[in-house]
Amino acid sequence: MIFRILSGAAAAVLLVGGVFLADVLPLHTPAPATVTHKQIDPVQHAVACPGPLAVPVGDVSSGDADLDSGSDDVISETFTRGTSTAVGEGISSEEPVASTLERVGGGDIAGLAAVACVRPSLDQWLVGGATTLGASARLVLTNPADAPVEVTVTAYGPIDSGEDPMVIVVGAQSQKSTLLEGLIPENPALVLNLESSGTGIVAQIQDSRLDGFEPAGTDWVTRAADPATSIVIPAVGPSDPTVAGASATVSLLAPDGATVALTLVTDEGIVEWPGTAGLVLDPGVVTEIPVPALEQGAVEIRADAPVVAAGISRVPRDSQSGRDESVAYDSMWVAGQTSSDVPLSLVAVTDSPVLSVYSATHQSVEITNQDGSVVASVDVPARTVQTVTADASAGEVLTVGAGIEWVQVVREDNGFITAVAPAPTEVPDLDVAVRVDGYVPES
Repeated sequence: MIFRILSGAAAAVLLVGGVFLADVLPLHTPAPATVTHKQIDPVQHAVACPGPLAVPVGDVSSGDADLDSGSDDVISETFTRGTSTAVGEGISSEEPVASTLERVGGGDIAGLAAVACVRPSLDQWLVGGATTLGASARLVLTNPADAPVEVTVTAYGPIDSGEDPMVIVVGAQSQKSTLLEGLIPENPALVLNLESSGTGIVAQIQDSRLDGFEPAGTDWVTRAADPATSIVIPAVGPSDPTVAGASATVSLLAPDGATVALTLVTDEGIVEWPGTAGLVLDPGVVTEIPVPALEQGAVEIRADAPVVAAGISRVPRDSQSGRDESVAYDSMWVAGQTSSDVPLSLVAVTDSPVLSVYSATHQSVEITNQDGSVVASVDVPARTVQTVTADASAGEVLTVGAGIEWVQVVREDNGFITAVAPAPTEVPDLDVAVRVDGYVPES
């Protein structure tokens, strides 16, 4: 009882003392927080290209030049206005844009393939390729930086395979090539998501198809726009829709599922495309949609949740084997684009380059070269795609203003076809917010 009384008395004393101190000592309040924004100049990383096409099975000789896997008829050229440095089989350049064009005249991978050299990315999507019988998907990872990069590759297909992501380490200033058919076989439609450490990675897929003894198309699958609810594929379809066997297909993936609507447009406007409104995409499942036969057009994709997309066009050409009723093909992949708020540029891979230009609104579009001279202009009505030939030579840098989706399309008389897409040349400044919170000073 005595202890309890003393304890209560002590508590009363402390309470009274606390009230006294509160009345005597000053009350400090924290200073208001301040936020300062700083613009940091970005590091201008080198752009990189994958290098030459490769025969997946190696250079196998059959004794018949028409049936050999490889070919001596190869023409390859790199277009850059600066010096280039070897990175594995590929190259890097300090210039903000560069490109390559390769023509393989025969063998298993006969075809025409162009690719833009781009900067490394930390998170990117590749839409295209297959690993079924007769198809090869060669993933090429190029690291132009001075430090190694770890790349996590997640693969998707028409059926959610549930495969664990692959982890690939690419050394400094080096390159790694992987045949995906050995790791994820029998996948008829590929989409890859690549997440990288460090400064990122430059990634492409060499998509090569073989139909018996006939080459069925080879092209590079390049970086698609990040998942978005509005995407445009600015070039799909052959130049002549009456050619038997010509076809085009759109590949779509919604990481978390989506309902999408596809619209086909030509130089005259919207074309009827039944059954493409309200398409439901299951999460993580690749969906392929055939495009109606038409002269070259573009595809608009609208969705209620983010999607990635690309289109492939296949064009028949003369048989390589000479067998009756046999037909060879070449193919052109065009990645989906989103409306950019900055100008986009590419290095032309041919003289008098032909551009496929799309606009969601009515615009008069000018194409300029590296000197700022206008080399082409075209009136683009809203929701149409127009073809324009630029007064420029191979190796010139072509630039189109913001808000336009476009590519250079290359067609040869022998049926070879490919495309090269533009990229931003400027890396935006990094906005860093520094917050200083208030504090109570010590007494």
